[in-house]
Amino acid sequence: PGQVPTPDERAALALAFTRSGWMQTLGYEADLFFYASLLVAALSAPAASGLSRVLESGFLRSFGRYRYAMYLLHLFVAELARLVFDPGRTTLPFAVEQLLWWLVATALVWAVARASWLLFEAPILRLKRYFPMSAPAGAASSLPAGVRLE
Repeated sequence: PGQVPTPDERAALALAFTRSGWMQTLGYEADLFFYASLLVAALSAPAASGLSRVLESGFLRSFGRYRYAMYLLHLFVAELARLVFDPGRTTLPFAVEQLLWWLVATALVWAVARASWLLFEAPILRLKRYFPMSAPAGAASSLPAGVRLE
């Protein structure tokens, strides 16, 4: 009682939770149901609704733009984030500690992914104009007549 678990103990608890019978049988389905319901709510919400405005915000759309670099770099940046904030070295309540950890890690991953986009991905994508693509000879297009992909 009153003793703070070590980072290894916390990792073991998290792993035990994801491998527990309840999580394996009901937890993932509940997670799936929640996100499927959110998708249905988002698609059926009027354009002027608060949900629609939040989900179409530039902030959330930026996660879509930088998602590939975030996917590639998140593990490396998360380790670097421990230099900024190590949840195992605080006396904060576990929930507050985890919230702060995820905020710091997400902000750093987003910043590194944005830098990757600006310095690496966007310049490479601009080179596409020098390499026009056309459909292979005899290939049937699935696009309606007169529609071109740019």
